[in-house]
Amino acid sequence: MAKRVITFGEIMMRLNPIGYLRLVQSDRFEATYAGGEANVAVSLANYGLDAAYVTKVPAHEVGQCAVNELRRYGVDTQYMVRGGDRLGIYFCEKGASQRASKVIYDSASSAIALAKRTDFDWDTIFDGADWFHWTGITPALGGELPEICLDACKAAKARGLTISCDLNFRKKLWTSQRAGEVMSQLLPYVDVCIANEEDAKDVFGIEAEGTDINSGKLNRDGYISVARQLSSRFGCKYVAITLRSSISANDNDWAGMLYEAAADKAYFSTTYHVHIVDRVGGGDSFGGGLIYSMLSGYDAQQTIDFAVAASCLKHSIEHDFNHVSVAEVAALAAGNASGRVQRLVQVCCDLSFLSISHMEKGPISFCWPGFSCFSEGALCIHAYTEAAGHGLPLGRFAASNSVHSHGRQELFPSVVGRITGVIRRCRVGHALAKRCAQPVAAPECKRKLFCPAGAPREELVGSAVTHST
Repeated sequence: MAKRVITFGEIMMRLNPIGYLRLVQSDRFEATYAGGEANVAVSLANYGLDAAYVTKVPAHEVGQCAVNELRRYGVDTQYMVRGGDRLGIYFCEKGASQRASKVIYDSASSAIALAKRTDFDWDTIFDGADWFHWTGITPALGGELPEICLDACKAAKARGLTISCDLNFRKKLWTSQRAGEVMSQLLPYVDVCIANEEDAKDVFGIEAEGTDINSGKLNRDGYISVARQLSSRFGCKYVAITLRSSISANDNDWAGMLYEAAADKAYFSTTYHVHIVDRVGGGDSFGGGLIYSMLSGYDAQQTIDFAVAASCLKHSIEHDFNHVSVAEVAALAAGNASGRVQRLVQVCCDLSFLSISHMEKGPISFCWPGFSCFSEGALCIHAYTEAAGHGLPLGRFAASNSVHSHGRQELFPSVVGRITGVIRRCRVGHALAKRCAQPVAAPECKRKLFCPAGAPREELVGSAVTHST
């Protein structure tokens, strides 16, 4: 069964000028919907997890637009409370060169800011969940939200959920003093704390020595000290810190660190030189990658590598959501940072004869050794079945291989095959095509895999094997 993650916060309408126009130049704006925790939920849904978002939005059409935007990406919206009059707005002006980006908030008296503790039944919301994520932006909105966040943390902890929090200090929403007071009450419930270069200093007065983010100078030992202090003070099991060196508004160096308290050890990612398309949502994409990799059982080094690679890719995508797949992130984390054009050759196989009733519950792989278009190994299609015995057809499956511009053909990890048509009815997770270093030895499938007319059928008759996790 896919892991279930609950995120809680404010979703807003984002209005930004076209391209690099300044606000004062603009007579039209692009409208999208986003928010720190909503961005994380979309990332997790893209990665194949069961992500649900909790908030309060108005019952009118603008509130419905926000709901629809999350539904579009597969986020569970059943716990989005309806009420109030306003959906918060923020204006975003993209910076360039030495001109910084600018954000202006217009969210006073928004529906979520006026929410009441009685609006949320946390016992019901957390039923069946594995993880709870929130950010420091949510209690910063004031009203009863500090108490609501505390209620949520207590309920999540009582149910044994892992709790993560991105400190996300916003000086336009509250003062450092008020942030320190509130967050000091909430952080003891947090297992995984996420921060950037400034958050620990602004909220808790914890500073990395020998670091100047404006000049691009970062001191690794200083950040280990910051993480160790956060863990010691609040009991966090992990502290993840994003490391951004700002060269200009368009170009940053981007990396991250994950501190594991039990081992008193820090793990650092590769540093990426990022040419920025849109940096808003970069931290949220880091959080989404972190949560996904930890829930997927990655070790600490793999976790920070995946999270930073996910966030690196987000910087190349317009608006807040991170529209990338697990395979694309894994490819970058594995070292494919060239940005070469990937030309896709598709091989389609009809798996409609298969059904959940033919499979055991668990991860399933379909493997075709000896593809003539690949230089080595086998094509492996990995799917995860969440339930057995329903007898529902899987439908058609398309696997793709990448043809590099220099002529070499190989199956590239950034290409994802998807089981389509009846995913929700079959409750089948994402399927991933990847290259296997060696041909896969597996018992023959009882039924052959039938392929469209003209396809090299003899090469597509394969095996089915169940892997353990």
